[in-house]
Amino acid sequence: MNSPLEDLWAVKANLFLLPSVASRAGLEHPTIVGNRKLEPETAKLVREIMSSGRNAMSLTRERTVLEALSELWPGIVAAAARRATRGGRHPSA
Repeated sequence: MNSPLEDLWAVKANLFLLPSVASRAGLEHPTIVGNRKLEPETAKLVREIMSSGRNAMSLTRERTVLEALSELWPGIVAAAARRATRGGRHPSA
């Protein structure tokens, strides 16, 4: 059974990959489309980032990972909570 930390980790890990794919190949790339089914919460967050006019470079250019994650943290926590609920877990369990 996953813990809340595993849900947070999964969302954060996917946010290191998916924006790069979406920035280079678009939101209809098979990796993004596949993640709509496998990790819909993170795919939604990526769509929100991209539709706001941002791309992978804008998230990390001249910034540390901590700075990039701090900006996205509210969305990461919300996505992890939805992921936990989808998995039948209470988000804070």
